[in-house]
Amino acid sequence: MLRNRASGILKYFLSAAILLIFTTPGFTIGKYGIGAGFVLGDPSAITMKYFINQQHAFDAGIGEAGGDGFYLYGDYLLHFPAIIPVEKVTLYLGGGIGFHDFEKDRKHEDDIDENRIEVRMPVGVEFETPRIPLGVFLEIAPAMRLAPDVDFGFRGGLGIRYYF
Repeated sequence: MLRNRASGILKYFLSAAILLIFTTPGFTIGKYGIGAGFVLGDPSAITMKYFINQQHAFDAGIGEAGGDGFYLYGDYLLHFPAIIPVEKVTLYLGGGIGFHDFEKDRKHEDDIDENRIEVRMPVGVEFETPRIPLGVFLEIAPAMRLAPDVDFGFRGGLGIRYYF
């Protein structure tokens, strides 16, 4: 039943995200439009990034978190293109929320199955390739779990997105 609820939440989230992106005034395709790709790490996920303008973007992903269940996240990102003095390399930071449908099977102990909600604070760098509209990024996201209990951890990974 929990998987069906998570699947329903995912469908509504993706539908709302697509509707929001394509109906936003000033939607552009080009250098600062939409990027889609994947990230390997924790979570390993399919990711999408939508640039509002050169400095502001939304990022979302869905995938597997450390082999322990489904993970969905959404972040607002603020880019600082002039801080790193290397052309096509941009520093960014932001804030967002993560949902983890945590499942752990343990031998000789009770299985753990719980929904976790986190506040994420991603920090990363992204390199734009010169000829192909690709962005290669490295990100670390300190995450404070708020439910079902309070805890602190780190998420992050290495990824790539194609911008169209």
